[in-house]
Amino acid sequence: MQEKNNGFTLSEAGTFLIVPLFALIKAQNMDVNSLQKNAYISIREEGKDLIRGAAGGLIFGTPLLFTMEMWYHGVTFSSGHLLGLLALVGVINLVFSYASGLRAMHEGHSLVGAIPDMVTSLALGLVIATIVLALIGHIPGDGMEASLRKIIIEGAVISIGVTFTNTKFPRQNAANDEKSGAQINDPLSKSDLSLAQKQTRDDLENLAAVIGGALVFTFNIAPTEEVTLLATTIPPYTLLLLFFSEIVICYIILFAANFKEHKIYKDNIMQHPYAEVAITVAASFLVAALLLCLVSYDHVLASTHHFAASVVVLALPAVVGGSAEGLLYEEN
Repeated sequence: MQEKNNGFTLSEAGTFLIVPLFALIKAQNMDVNSLQKNAYISIREEGKDLIRGAAGGLIFGTPLLFTMEMWYHGVTFSSGHLLGLLALVGVINLVFSYASGLRAMHEGHSLVGAIPDMVTSLALGLVIATIVLALIGHIPGDGMEASLRKIIIEGAVISIGVTFTNTKFPRQNAANDEKSGAQINDPLSKSDLSLAQKQTRDDLENLAAVIGGALVFTFNIAPTEEVTLLATTIPPYTLLLLFFSEIVICYIILFAANFKEHKIYKDNIMQHPYAEVAITVAASFLVAALLLCLVSYDHVLASTHHFAASVVVLALPAVVGGSAEGLLYEEN
């Protein structure tokens, strides 16, 4: 009779070695997946924060981008003057960053933690200034040094709007995001109107606010020489690029920045984001065209091409103001 072997056989030893090895590999894969998921979430949140900041910077700084005095000061100020301006704006941004922060994960009450937000806001302001000044054809026409000076002075001002965004327009919390717009401080929800009538009335109120916002942003720009100057210098392909950029900006402010909750009482095609963007852009262009007809120089209407170019140029602040109508006319 064969004596029983109390030691491990080769197969048993292999089992004891392979099982922990597979468990370790699985755990490592889970860790890698978790890290990848966290990295994706972090990048997505960072993108949302930058989009919100960019939208706030455009709302705050777009009128100044059409000011000839700002262009002139950017060229004539000394380097020390521009550096002093950047330092002052940096302090202002640091205060806003300390108070509310640029990012959603802002912990607050930490000057050290506010420094990255301050630097990001300055960088984002410079990027926005560069893009918009290029779209309206004002750089690089005067040379590299003059262009950099204009970017610095315009970007410094825009950066204040970037850090000001969360101070003035705080994010919706999760609880409010789950509620419908008809339940949050909305008198229409208490009325006896049908859902279709409520939606029609809300759409008309939004359209009126779009027109009002476009007027606020363009009424002091339309009579100025800047619109004519830009319209005569921008080449046709840049005008086309500016037109498509205005559509993108409208979408960013209306939806991507998540500044406000869009109420829907009765769903229809007019409530689709693309339809709302189209209506906002069309209303803004109409406001720009009417203002040019009423308060601009006579030679703007002398030729169809010059008038169309002037409308596209003036439509940029009109679109920004019209898209920001929910912020300009907040409901109590």
